[in-house]
Amino acid sequence: LVVEDLGVGEYIEIPKGDIDPEASIDQSDDISLIPQSGMKVTASSEETSGEWAPVSNAIDGDNETFWHSKWSGKPAVLPHSITLDLGDTYNINKVTVVPRQGQDNGVITKYEIYTSMDGENYTKVAEGDWVANKGLKVARFETTEAKYVKLIALEGKNGFATIGELNVGKDIKVDLSNAIKEASDTLE
Repeated sequence: LVVEDLGVGEYIEIPKGDIDPEASIDQSDDISLIPQSGMKVTASSEETSGEWAPVSNAIDGDNETFWHSKWSGKPAVLPHSITLDLGDTYNINKVTVVPRQGQDNGVITKYEIYTSMDGENYTKVAEGDWVANKGLKVARFETTEAKYVKLIALEGKNGFATIGELNVGKDIKVDLSNAIKEASDTLE
């Protein structure tokens, strides 16, 4: 992608959809992501008996660990949900999901995303379908103020839900007008 002659206040719209499944799932350089260290996470169910896949794995910063909806004993049934308490209020505009990397069981293919300020009253901000692969999944939506984010898996491979890493992106706006003016003054 080459950007030329982009003026102040202009922007580029990048289409929604799945990122190339061959692309890296490393998000360490994405400055828009809210630090997971300040978050708390809960889920409608988790698997801690048949394998160690608690919900805390979804925000541990390790793509190789994962959260899995309950499957041993009496399996939990769809829909499955995972809720983040962001620890503070942010203007957010995306949710990213790194699917479970070892297997494709539980890859989320149909989802809804809700936000809330109080953890009680939620508003739907996004819904859609993701391809059933191990590539990074991104759900973008209009910037909204939120302290809580809930992802509901409506469909997942074999009726389960798994997440390697769950992240939330905040709106980043940078006023470049002073920098542009200073650069322009320097060139004169």
